[in-house]
Amino acid sequence: MPTSPPPIKGPLPLPPSLSPSDLDTLPPLLPLLHTLRSALSSSTSSSQPTAKPPPVTGVTGTTPLPTSNPQTTLPFTTKELASSTDPIKHKLQRARHSIRQMEDISRLIPQQENEIAQLEKRRKKQAEMLAKIKEEGLVFSREGERDEGRMVE
Repeated sequence: MPTSPPPIKGPLPLPPSLSPSDLDTLPPLLPLLHTLRSALSSSTSSSQPTAKPPPVTGVTGTTPLPTSNPQTTLPFTTKELASSTDPIKHKLQRARHSIRQMEDISRLIPQQENEIAQLEKRRKKQAEMLAKIKEEGLVFSREGERDEGRMVE
């Protein structure tokens, strides 16, 4: 006897410990990247001589790698950079933990594909049934109109 598929539910709600903002890392990351980028661009523009273009390397069309220049100052030390990225790292770790606690997260792709195939078959049957009911309704409606015409005469 074939087993029927489990009842179909809508999208699962997020667990209470997880909100959409927990998954969004751009707001805390953008100020950090902006600070680093502006510091790098100001230090490279002030440290490069303007009269002589940089020498051509073996690879062309790429951004040159930063060189160790004692005049280049970053807004962060290595320790400060690590500590400024800690909140983002912790946010992602909490989100990862919360996602692992969600229902059906352990389902494999073949299982999901099997469920999708079953749902597509079910939808196709429903569409065929609706088309059949529509056709029968039209036939019934036409017969009703003919019967009314006979009764009026």
